[in-house]
Amino acid sequence: MRLRNTVAAIACILGCLPNVALAEVRSGTLVYNITINIKSKIDPPSGTASPQCGTRTFHWGSGAASYYEHGYVVATRSGSTATCKIRIPYLWSNALAASSVSSRIFVFLSGDDIPSKYTGPMLRRIDLGLLDIALPANGATTTFNTSVDF
Repeated sequence: MRLRNTVAAIACILGCLPNVALAEVRSGTLVYNITINIKSKIDPPSGTASPQCGTRTFHWGSGAASYYEHGYVVATRSGSTATCKIRIPYLWSNALAASSVSSRIFVFLSGDDIPSKYTGPMLRRIDLGLLDIALPANGATTTFNTSVDF
């Protein structure tokens, strides 16, 4: 019994065993506004193909809890600019204030967007990591604004 307590104490000092007592419920909305500046030929001659956008958000909660949120939309395109707005409501029942929230966005053009008769440039994808942020306050709407050249 003494050995088990000693090992647990060392693990807590090293941060290996998160303190479940620090867990809290957090909910809110993540909003990603992405502006895509289309700088090169990505579409068939009609010029109508729109990129798609996605997000991945991760939070390491208390104990064994981890949270992974994601969303996808097709961009709204006007000429050489396209925009995406992704709204993700979340509820993390064992959130940990000491743990940050990590997000990535990606912009891509898939084969489904290009008619089979088109033989133009290959498809592409951009994957961009955003700066980690502190755990948002309960009920908060957290907005990320970014632009990419595509």
